[in-house]
Amino acid sequence: MGLEDDRPHPAGTAHDVEHSIKKAVERNAKLDAESVAVESSNGTITLRGTVSSWADHDEAVAAA
Repeated sequence: MGLEDDRPHPAGTAHDVEHSIKKAVERNAKLDAESVAVESSNGTITLRGTVSSWADHDEAVAAA
């Protein structure tokens, strides 16, 4: 199942925001953090990757 979610995110440096979200995904035991890429551009966070279910998709979005 593909994972792509673009949504605005509070201010912060792009690196800080990406790092924080990646750490949140890593802390979520249900998700394979290596399968989810986090990118930030112009205040928008993009999650890309593959997860095994809609529940995992929702978990990744919630972690972000």
